[in-house]
Amino acid sequence: MVFEDPSVVTNTGTLLTRLDSAGNVLWQKIYNNSASSNDQPIGLETDSFGNIYELVQSADGILTTIGLLKYDASGNVKWTNSFVFNSNAQPVGRLLEGDSVQYFVLIDLASPDSVIMEKVDSAGNMIWNLMDTLTPDATAVGIGIENAGNIYVGANTDSAIAVTKYNPSGAVLWKTVTSDSLSVQNANAMFVDTAGNLYLGGMQGNALGYEYVTIKFDPSGNLLWSNGYDGPTTYDDIATLKSIICFLFVGREIRIFYPMPLLKYLT
Repeated sequence: MVFEDPSVVTNTGTLLTRLDSAGNVLWQKIYNNSASSNDQPIGLETDSFGNIYELVQSADGILTTIGLLKYDASGNVKWTNSFVFNSNAQPVGRLLEGDSVQYFVLIDLASPDSVIMEKVDSAGNMIWNLMDTLTPDATAVGIGIENAGNIYVGANTDSAIAVTKYNPSGAVLWKTVTSDSLSVQNANAMFVDTAGNLYLGGMQGNALGYEYVTIKFDPSGNLLWSNGYDGPTTYDDIATLKSIICFLFVGREIRIFYPMPLLKYLT
């Protein structure tokens, strides 16, 4: 087991710990960006070889640095890389592309309102980066990848959900925006299955109230279905929709775990 301790965020950096099956500490590593007194652990990924990938955000009030580190199973640093931004940036999605270990980092920029995707190779070198300006007030939802290597990026605008599909080289294959003239739609989570179908979970509603919504697109960006669920109390829907939604596939059925109800749909 490898985990980050977000409570250990001091001037000395962030703490990464590996435990054995009995809970004994095998090793600990501290990451410290000397230019920042505010290092925040963002996430971890592992590959089938036991390598560990850590994502850290550092800020000094002017610049934001997104650090990406690779460790081997023994905790030795294999390489580090960083991306520096002049505005407030927040990484929101990470993904390993199988054993080829190509790493995608999805980053929100506060000014201008836009989303950046970085693709890094197995040596930590940037292959390409893309900025997709979605206005107004775009915030990234997540990133997913299908077996063919195509990448899906989801983002919320002020009233809808925008999805862009890229090929492995970063070329845009298609873009689509959910639209409902009677309601606002925003996503909290997304999932791509092995066939390339995209599922979005979030909220929709208007001045009369809000409800949960789950949306499915096919690999070509066509809307297959959109289902809403109004919980027992409208206020509860609004309060809990900010939480993360998890998707679990069982055969051809998809079960969507929202903070309160458990919903089950056939895919």
